[in-house]
Amino acid sequence: MAFQDRTPKLSTRLAGLKPVAHGGLDTSELDRHMVDPQGVIDLSANIHPYGPPESVAEIISRVRLECYPDPRAAYLRETLASQLRLMPENIAVGNGSVELIYLLASAYLDPGDRGMVIGPTFGEYAAAIQVCGAELVEYTTREEDGFVPDLEKLIYEIEQTKPKLVFLCNPNNPTGRFLNETEVTGLMDAASDVGGMLVVDEAYAELMDENVSRWNSTDLLLAGNITLIRSLTKEFALPGLRLGYCIAPAEVGRAINLVRPPWGVNAFAQEVGRELLAETAYRHKVRLRLAEDKTYLLERLKEVGISYIPGVANFILIKVGDAAACYLTFLKEKLVVRDCTSFGLSQYIRVAVGSPEGSDRLAKLLQSWQEARSVRAKAPAVLTSPRKSLAKTLMVQGTASSVGKSTVVAGLCRLFVQEGLSVAPFKSQNMALNSYITKEGGEIGRAQVTQAEACGLEPSVHMNPILLKPEGEARCQVVVRGKAQVSMTAREYYKYRAELLGIVEESLTQLRSEHDLVIIEGAGSPVEMNLKEDDIVNMRVAKLAQSPVLLVSDIDRGGVFASIVGTLALLEPDEQEMVRGLIINKFRGDPKLFEDGVTFLQQKTGKPVLGVLPYFTDIKLAEEDSVALANKPSLPSSEGKALDRDGVRRDLDICVILLPHIANFDDFDALELEEGVEVRYVREPFELGYPDLVVIPGTKTSIADLQFLEDSGIGRGIRQLAENGTPVIGICGGYQMLGQRIDDPERIESRVGSVPGLGLLPVQTVFEAQKLTCKVTGKVEGKRGLFQGLSGLTVSGYEIHMGRTVPTHQHDGNGSFEEPDAVLRLTRRENESIDDLEGFMNERGNVWGTYLHGLFANDGFRHAILSNLLKRKGITDSSLQTKRFRTLSKDRDYERLAELLRSNLDLKVLRELVGL
Repeated sequence: MAFQDRTPKLSTRLAGLKPVAHGGLDTSELDRHMVDPQGVIDLSANIHPYGPPESVAEIISRVRLECYPDPRAAYLRETLASQLRLMPENIAVGNGSVELIYLLASAYLDPGDRGMVIGPTFGEYAAAIQVCGAELVEYTTREEDGFVPDLEKLIYEIEQTKPKLVFLCNPNNPTGRFLNETEVTGLMDAASDVGGMLVVDEAYAELMDENVSRWNSTDLLLAGNITLIRSLTKEFALPGLRLGYCIAPAEVGRAINLVRPPWGVNAFAQEVGRELLAETAYRHKVRLRLAEDKTYLLERLKEVGISYIPGVANFILIKVGDAAACYLTFLKEKLVVRDCTSFGLSQYIRVAVGSPEGSDRLAKLLQSWQEARSVRAKAPAVLTSPRKSLAKTLMVQGTASSVGKSTVVAGLCRLFVQEGLSVAPFKSQNMALNSYITKEGGEIGRAQVTQAEACGLEPSVHMNPILLKPEGEARCQVVVRGKAQVSMTAREYYKYRAELLGIVEESLTQLRSEHDLVIIEGAGSPVEMNLKEDDIVNMRVAKLAQSPVLLVSDIDRGGVFASIVGTLALLEPDEQEMVRGLIINKFRGDPKLFEDGVTFLQQKTGKPVLGVLPYFTDIKLAEEDSVALANKPSLPSSEGKALDRDGVRRDLDICVILLPHIANFDDFDALELEEGVEVRYVREPFELGYPDLVVIPGTKTSIADLQFLEDSGIGRGIRQLAENGTPVIGICGGYQMLGQRIDDPERIESRVGSVPGLGLLPVQTVFEAQKLTCKVTGKVEGKRGLFQGLSGLTVSGYEIHMGRTVPTHQHDGNGSFEEPDAVLRLTRRENESIDDLEGFMNERGNVWGTYLHGLFANDGFRHAILSNLLKRKGITDSSLQTKRFRTLSKDRDYERLAELLRSNLDLKVLRELVGL
């Protein structure tokens, strides 16, 4: 008999809530990586290494286990109050400071209230706010500012968001930065002005450097809106005992003691806590030893050339590049450090000040890590001394296109990197208009770039040796190992691609000789029967590598059973054997509802279902296929009513023209990630509206897409907007279209020799057979329009084009001719120093074009352009402009994707398939 699931629904407050990562020795983690705990040094938790006071053991021996502890810890509170010269009502104690964080949140916050966290910092603050159903507001200090808060912006943030609670860790965990009395008072006053309480977590205050100017924070209690949290666990090295207390206004203290569950602090902690503050000699001794050991640690770091954040606490924040990989590498050498990815700092580790032995081991491993990273960064594409054996492989194929193969591969790449492996992605043949220029100056598909980033690698042409770039009239450009070779029809290519199998095998072997694991991505479906004979991307590659295959299917599009069973049925028997597992992707809702489906598939196919991956929208990866643009908005949101995901008005409306052959539309990903910015893709003239900015993107066929603009009426609409002063940008092919004319004398792109452009820029373009593909660096040259205040700003990007665009001279009214203003001055192309002007703008400064892709990925450039757009609208004091700009951090999304796969796939079976 089948029973319905009668489990009541959990509170919506728990949606999206995940366990907070912490430091400390995790024996299950050691077991998972087969690390013998004997001799392991733990620097991951901020506990000093000298152990608790000797008196603790004697105090614990006096505790009577047959008796309940004091349910309200009244005696302990009275003792603490007496030693601190306060009243018992000012004191609340907890099972460590974490319990007090949650108690404060529950005493203050109701659903709909706001709680602020000043980060990067301890994750339990945010969790406590969310558990209460309150809205989380985050202010995050910036790496470029040395993680020192901009107090003016922070106070403005408090004034605008009006949080009821503000959490400040002082000194900060994990940066070690410390705010003085004046700075804390300023934050307290700002919170008071909006009716909020400032909570200052002083867990590490007693372990700060001796030269830090200390001040008595309890003197601020009279203000009535500050609460202090202190940790006896940290101060006295008692992580197994757990004891913290808070100092608060009497009304707050009484409220916390009212909501705190009885007997929360056990009898051992209460007895020990009553005598700890009197241990003045012990505390003095700990500070002296910490000073000595921290000095030694910093000297060792300097000796091996390691930079760090100069905090004042008993821990150090160190930038290592890939924190997850560094953590695993060190773990296998019996040194545990804190991977700071959970703080949003995926390039940093945190280490506690430990014994000289621990500092020596840390310095040695950091030096090795730094040297290894340097070697990887400088390694040539072809190794002179390959590995003795080729890397293991794992292949991901799909039941159709766009089922999520690229995303699954990217997640698996990061997941196995986290396990300490050197991993590389591979896709023998890719068809895409979104491409990227590698360090060698070669062109590859964007998906393999994303996957390489997930691996922590510089992209290489060997990761995607064959790239097809569709052109008009059913033709495509064939790019082999990064260089355009020929343009041909699909029929011609099917005859030609068998010749490319040797190149595919060579590149795959190259990667396998350099890494521990190569994860291979297939294309489309492996059972396109009309194409299967000359396959060089699916089962033919799996056989070359003798690779186990995972088959991915998209349940969101429907027909998942037929697609999986049908795909397997159409494979040859030996190919069916190579499929070792199934993955269901993009499942919406409770995966328990699909348990019968999993059972059916396993019984019908004889293949294990490794997992059901949930549908997600909050992890942002660069899209390669223009199919993804079908789900992008095309019409502007209702004026004054549209709210973004954080409830902030969309102050800026950016309109990108959806060209039929749009290319490199990932240029605009960074704009879409900015809160308060709406990026939409326009397909029809009526969708243009009255945007703040129009962008004509790159295209593989400039002439054909220019004709589309004119035939559709969109071109006329763009001209009208430009004449009315709306800023218009053209990138690459879009830049060519903005000019007076495009000439194609060699008929490289079309049968048309010359066509008029949109006439918005005084430039003309001539197509040439030579294709330019290179990375470039330069500085902003323009000074007018959207470039006001940007002159001299350094930017980087890459060029992919076959045209040469030059200015058409303009009459200046005095009988002379002058060139239009340039947009950029390029200073380096690949490794060559140059001094070239690039891109031009019109006389009014509202229309400009450039060949550079990736411009908006430059944080400073993007933020300055958006600021100038806001100023054009008269918005000079916007939340978007002053505090909402974001620094791009792809690592966080790769980490989240890996965690999603780790949580939903059977890793044991996966590791067995790979042979780990």
